[in-house]
Amino acid sequence: ELTRRHYSWIYRGEAALPDMPAPPSPVAGASAGNSGGYQWVPYDVLDTLIPGEIAAARKSIVMTDSVFVNHFRRTPVVPGVFLLQSMIDVCRALLAASSLPGVFWQPATMQAVRFQRRVCPGDTLMIEARIKDMDQQGASLTCEGRVGGERAMTLRSATFLSESALP
Repeated sequence: ELTRRHYSWIYRGEAALPDMPAPPSPVAGASAGNSGGYQWVPYDVLDTLIPGEIAAARKSIVMTDSVFVNHFRRTPVVPGVFLLQSMIDVCRALLAASSLPGVFWQPATMQAVRFQRRVCPGDTLMIEARIKDMDQQGASLTCEGRVGGERAMTLRSATFLSESALP
């Protein structure tokens, strides 16, 4: 089974994330992330942005994405790390719109990340992030990704810390 075999490290509970690049601009919609030489645009369009509540973004998966050049050539599937990056960037866009200008939000922990469906070229991924709790020091969010109404991935709990709360 693809999800458990390839993403088993996520199922061990909580995974701390390393330093991330600057967040995308919530107005511009997308930033180009670089992981392992691949260019990945976390989302194409930020459809909904209600500060303090919800953000929804859309990502069209196309065969011309550089991730498919040398990775999963026979059966192209978007690697989970790229999907997780998209979720993190949508969460960051929501937090940036919900806080004072210039505050940078660093992901601290991700709990209960689940990949329930393969995301392949031709799919349109809809990502929705919701704030559960937020103050000046940190925030807790949930995030979900769907393809054609079918759940593709979930993030039950993500904790972000503001730059002022970082050690």
